[in-house]
Amino acid sequence: MRKSVLLLAVVLLMVGCSDDSPDTPEVVVPDPLPPTENTLVENFVIAVEAMSYDDLAFILHEDFRLSFLQSTIDEWDGSDHPLSGEYFDRTAMLDIHENLFGEVEGMDPHGQTISHVESISFAVFDKEGTWEPVEEGDVFFADYPEAYHVRYNALIHFYNPAYHRWEVDQMLDLVAVPIVDGETTGWQLLGILGLPQFSALATEQISYDGVLAMYRF
Repeated sequence: MRKSVLLLAVVLLMVGCSDDSPDTPEVVVPDPLPPTENTLVENFVIAVEAMSYDDLAFILHEDFRLSFLQSTIDEWDGSDHPLSGEYFDRTAMLDIHENLFGEVEGMDPHGQTISHVESISFAVFDKEGTWEPVEEGDVFFADYPEAYHVRYNALIHFYNPAYHRWEVDQMLDLVAVPIVDGETTGWQLLGILGLPQFSALATEQISYDGVLAMYRF
């Protein structure tokens, strides 16, 4: 008798664990965040070049900020759509890249429509130096003393049908912050700060934030 009860219990357990059971919950294992700052940057480049909105959203911190150059603010000042504040936050960054990745037309500071971007390529993205803690008193990231930053020498091409390409030749500071989950630490992108870059003719070239500003509409 006892043997029969055990056999029945096994049968019921097998039925209850069947994949066809509507009561069986689906176990979703979340993707891990990049384990190092360098891997984070690699993932950022891959996400942008692949024009993957979801991959970009996954690695951007909720308090992400991309700072404006003063020249970019001045360029849009007086237009119908001036830049407000000092940076793009995470929502603005994702909205812009949704347009870029979706081949949506942009607009220049003069109100002229500009062609969509077909592809984005990081021709150069070389790290200069090593990751260092953010400076004490940093205005943008004062709430994240555990964050690290490093400078990258960037040459980024935004290819489009009308202009052939926008070429960004600029030094960019990238800021990464550790995200601790139990015994696991991953990294998210907390900020991008561009430095002015000048050509041999002493005329400022188009900046990273300058290109993104044209596709925020």
